[in-house]
Amino acid sequence: VLGRSFDEVLERATAHLDTMTGGRFTLVHEDSGRHKSSAADFVINIIDRLSGEQREIGSVSGGEGFQVSMALALGLSDAAQSHATGGKRIEAMFVDEGFGTLDENALGNMLMALKKVSDSQRLIGMISHVDDLEEFIPDRISVVKNKNGKGSHISMQNA
Repeated sequence: VLGRSFDEVLERATAHLDTMTGGRFTLVHEDSGRHKSSAADFVINIIDRLSGEQREIGSVSGGEGFQVSMALALGLSDAAQSHATGGKRIEAMFVDEGFGTLDENALGNMLMALKKVSDSQRLIGMISHVDDLEEFIPDRISVVKNKNGKGSHISMQNA
């Protein structure tokens, strides 16, 4: 049961990762040949479609690592949502930093993936210092340093 659930999360995460990376990466459950009954059996590898190689997830760069982490979080959220009973929904998700590790193209793809999630009636909260995000996010709460250099205040911007 755990192995199937794990595979479902990876499948859903790969769908998000496709959007973020233009289809470059696929997440796969490393098959150890055992019965997937121990923690060692829940190993994730990544297939890089550009090179055609499968490698350990720990070999990805900082920006790629952020994309994989985000895709896994979204995949887990999707899987949990699909199995929710009693009308319980996951309505919000918060992302803390990582956007600065992405190049311009990867950032655009990441924002597109997050927009898809927010279009499904989920709130996405992003915590970041990347100025380019302001153009993409019409409703924001910003923490602004006071002019006297002491402390800060909150500024709200709505579309």
